[in-house]
Amino acid sequence: VVEDDAEALRLMNDTEYGLTASVYTKNEDVALSILRQLNTGTGYWNCCDRAASDELFYVNGGLQLTVSPRLPWSGRKGSGVGATLSLEGLKTFVQPK
Repeated sequence: VVEDDAEALRLMNDTEYGLTASVYTKNEDVALSILRQLNTGTGYWNCCDRAASDELFYVNGGLQLTVSPRLPWSGRKGSGVGATLSLEGLKTFVQPK
């Protein structure tokens, strides 16, 4: 249990990794405010994984209903190292002639 939203954000962002985070609240405005301030690759509202496709996700700055497996999916900080900017990740952006 945390004292307030500010403490929750501090604890959630004060980590070496930033793959995902979940916010549980009935208040959509509070959820979106917190999700926008998280330093994670993906944020979830009232769920904790990609299987709950009827929930809202906050992904890299924009809301969407699902996390598409076709998109580069990684985190930030220690969780994002080597994903899109790795050799294998860069190969997905080019097509040999």
